[in-house]
Amino acid sequence: MAYIIYLIYPNRYRHFWLSVYGGDVMDIWLIISRLFLLLSLVVLIKYEHNLLKQAGKRGIKYIGLATYGLALGIMLLSVGNYADIVIVCELGVIITAISMIFYVRKISRITKRFNHLANIDPLTGLVNRRYLYNKLTQDAKYTNDASVLFIDIDDFKRINDNLGHINADKVLCEVADEIQTSLRGTDVLCRFGGDEFIIILPKTNKDTALSILVRLQENVAKLKLPENIEVNFSAGVATYPEDGTSFEELLYVADEELFKVKDHKTAFN
Repeated sequence: MAYIIYLIYPNRYRHFWLSVYGGDVMDIWLIISRLFLLLSLVVLIKYEHNLLKQAGKRGIKYIGLATYGLALGIMLLSVGNYADIVIVCELGVIITAISMIFYVRKISRITKRFNHLANIDPLTGLVNRRYLYNKLTQDAKYTNDASVLFIDIDDFKRINDNLGHINADKVLCEVADEIQTSLRGTDVLCRFGGDEFIIILPKTNKDTALSILVRLQENVAKLKLPENIEVNFSAGVATYPEDGTSFEELLYVADEELFKVKDHKTAFN
């Protein structure tokens, strides 16, 4: 902070330190300040390198130039103040200001992008459990007068064993795409984990939710998959308010109902 003040008001600040501590101390202060500045720039560039690796090539155009612009601007300020060249100082101020604007804007965009990716399942492209708990639990429209479907693909281990993990992942994506296509625009499909999915049906009573479930099961059963493998799924249904008045309660009841359905299928087979 002291060095920033020195950069902005070089003459007044230099005279203040000279009057208090003398020239030798002022020279030592300048050396220490520039060393800290150099270290800060190295750390900043290192941080940007790691950030760019995560953000991908799209970030390089803006983040990289903005970072080096900041470094160049601050160096010009330092050199201009040290040599008392006004035009170099002014150029440093302009470059630093412009670079800072682009830097802050792009950091904001990349932060939003990272937050988006944190809520997306990388395999299916659906929202994930984190999104479910962070977003849906805060929005009353997804619980009030809503139904929850807890879905689990039947015998997915058998599909894994017969097709291998890569092809089984493709089957999982096909099922997710089919379900997503069959839902309404207001419905939310989430990959909860493994071969489990959650569907939020806003403003849907239990009878309507059950009819939607039957339609989804029929559509998934018609899928043309590798080696003519057939896929079915079981599901539990919970509806507000008879089964719960919060998202957590609805999810718990739907999970219990799913367990009963799968237990019944196992006993029947």
